[in-house]
Amino acid sequence: MPSRFLPSARHSFPLAGVVLGLVVACVAGAAFGQAIQMTAEFQQSRQLLAQSDFEGAINALQPLLQQPALAAAAQIEMGGIRQRQAENEMSKALSHFSEAAHYLSQGAQAGGLSEAEQPKVLYDLGRIFEERLSDYPKAAEAYLQVVQGFPNFLSIDKATYRLAACYEKMNRTEEAAGWYRDLVAKYPYSSYFQAAQSRMKSLAPGTAGAKAAIEVQEGIVDSARSDLQGARAQLDLAAMYARNGNSKQAIEEYRKVIAEAPSNELVAEAYRKMISLLDEKEKDYKGAAEAIEEMLARFPDAPGNDKNLMRLGKIYEKDLETYRTRVIDGQVRYRKDVDNTLKAIEYYDHLTERYPDADTSADAFVRKGDLYLETMKDPDEAKKQYQEFLRRFPDHPQSDSVREKLKAIERDY
Repeated sequence: MPSRFLPSARHSFPLAGVVLGLVVACVAGAAFGQAIQMTAEFQQSRQLLAQSDFEGAINALQPLLQQPALAAAAQIEMGGIRQRQAENEMSKALSHFSEAAHYLSQGAQAGGLSEAEQPKVLYDLGRIFEERLSDYPKAAEAYLQVVQGFPNFLSIDKATYRLAACYEKMNRTEEAAGWYRDLVAKYPYSSYFQAAQSRMKSLAPGTAGAKAAIEVQEGIVDSARSDLQGARAQLDLAAMYARNGNSKQAIEEYRKVIAEAPSNELVAEAYRKMISLLDEKEKDYKGAAEAIEEMLARFPDAPGNDKNLMRLGKIYEKDLETYRTRVIDGQVRYRKDVDNTLKAIEYYDHLTERYPDADTSADAFVRKGDLYLETMKDPDEAKKQYQEFLRRFPDHPQSDSVREKLKAIERDY
C-alpha cells in the first residue's frame, strides 16, 4: 500500500463569498457607518461575532432593517458577517479534508483495509487530493495505484480518466495523452470514452505517443458499428494526421469520408477541411480548385458558397497564373495567359449573380473591374463593373478608390 499519502502543508483557501457590486455614495456611507456603530444592536453583534457566533451576530442586526436610516448600513454589516462565516467554514472544510486524507492513507498503510476495499479507498483518496486540496501529484499517485494494481476495479475507467486529467493539470502532456489513449483503447463503452478521445486527439500530436494514438484511432475506425460512426471516426483520424503534419494522409482520409459517409453534413465538413489543407498547407491550388468545384456541384446551396466562389476566382486569378511564350527579335518573351483570367471572371460573375448583396460580391465587382482593365485591356467593361459596384455599395470602404479608377478611365481612354 502507499506510504506517501500525507496531506500537503500548504493549501490555498479560496474565498467562498461573492461580493456583490454595490454603488454607495462615500459621504452618505460614512455617515451611515458612524450612525450604526452607536446602536446597541451593532455592539451586541460585534460581541457575538468575536465569539464566532455568526448566526447570533446576524440576528442582533435584524431590528435595524426596520429603520430606514440604518437599513442599508445594516445590510452591509450582515453581508460582511456572512462572508467571514463562509471563509471560516471553508477553512474548516479544507482542514477536515486534509485530515481525512491523512487518516485514510495512514490507515491503509497500516493494513486497515481488505483487498476488496483498497481500490475504492485509493480512488476516494485521489478525489480528495484532486478536487478538494488541488494536490495533483498526490492525486495522480493514488489514481496510478488503482489503475496499475486493480485492473478489475468497477470504476477503473474513471480512475484512468482522472489520472490523465491530473497529469494534464500538471502540464505533463506526454503522460496525459498516454492515459487518455489507454482509456480509449481499453474501455470503448465507458461514459468517459468521448471526452478521453477528444483529449487524446488534442494532446497526442507532437508527442512521442502520437503514432500510438493514431493507431488507436485507426482501430476505432475499423471497429465502427455503423457507417455513420465510422465516418465520424475517419474525420477524427484525418484531423489527427493533419495536426501531426501529415497533410497528404489527412487528405486521403478526408477523401474516404467524402466517398463513403452516409451523411451530407459529414461530407461537407470533409470537403471544407480537405480544401483548407490543399490550399493552405500543400499549396496545391489546382487540387483545391477542383475540390471546391466538386463541393459546389454537390452542395450548390450550402452556406458559405459565396466565399467558395470568391476563393475559386482568386485561385484562377492569382495562384494558377500561366504564361505563353513567343520569340521576338530572337528573344523569348512571356505573356500572361488570359485563360485563367477568364475563368476567374466567370466565377466572380457567378458570385455577383447569385449573391448580389453579399460583402464578397463587392470584392468580386472590384476584382472584375481590375481584371478587365489591367489584364484584358477592356476599359469599357471595367467601367461597367466599377459603376455597378458603386450602385450597389456606395458606402463601401473601397468606394473612393473605385471612383478614382473611373476618373482615370475617363482621362486615359
